[in-house]
This record gives sequence, C-alpha cells and structure tokens, in this order.
Amino acid sequence: REDKNTKSRIAITIDPEFIQWIDHKIDEKIFASRSHAIEFAIKRLMEEERQKGSDRRLMREAGYLDEQDNLVK
Repeated sequence: REDKNTKSRIAITIDPEFIQWIDHKIDEKIFASRSHAIEFAIKRLMEEERQKGSDRRLMREAGYLDEQDNLVK
C-alpha cells in the first residue's frame, strides 16, 4: 500500500468527448490538468457514495447493475 502523499501514474482509455471536455475546462482554468479533473471526479463520486450508501446502489444508478445486481452488458 502506498503512502497517501505519493501519487501513482496510471494509463486509462477514455472517450475523446471526455478528453475534449476536460481540456476545455483546463483552458477555462477550472482544472490545472487532466489528472486534476479525473481526481476531482473520483473524489466527488467517493463523497457521493458515502452520502448515498453502498457501491452497489451507485452502480445501479449508473446503469452498471440491474435491479437484481447483475452486471448490465
């Protein structure tokens, strides 16, 4: 497990539309970088999950699980 002050470098595959949106927000000085935008989004999701309850509920709301908690293909 890594120290909380240490950041990890990862690679992701993301829709070009999202990249364009993030880059636009960087140009508007909303985010400092793509990493900043993605970290912000993940932090917001984590906070939302804590407020709403379980990750299963969040996954259902996002359309990844059906009402019986089966993965939606």
